[in-house]
Amino acid sequence: KRRPTAEPDRTIQLELSALTIRRSDESFVHLSCWDFGGQHEAYAAVQQPYIVPGALYLLVVPADRASDEYRQEVLGQWLDMLQTRAPGAAVQLVLTRVDKLEGSGAAEEQEE
Repeated sequence: KRRPTAEPDRTIQLELSALTIRRSDESFVHLSCWDFGGQHEAYAAVQQPYIVPGALYLLVVPADRASDEYRQEVLGQWLDMLQTRAPGAAVQLVLTRVDKLEGSGAAEEQEE
């Protein structure tokens, strides 16, 4: 069963941010972050024009939602959309909130 993100933490449709990094050779790398917020069903049609080949896609997943059901339902949909709209795109899965999992070791260390 999917649990919706708390209202204050939601990205509505699309949130844009930018970051410029100065490299050691004094050149710059400009990064553009397009946060789709994960509401696949609600915004899938609106997000599709932003899915382009040649970009790096980070699929950010809270560890407590990384179940087989979630993987098939949500991650599968995102991966299918990326494969359809941007074949061969670089996709990196990012697992967050691992420290919040019971039995992860990290949660127990924080309590001590």
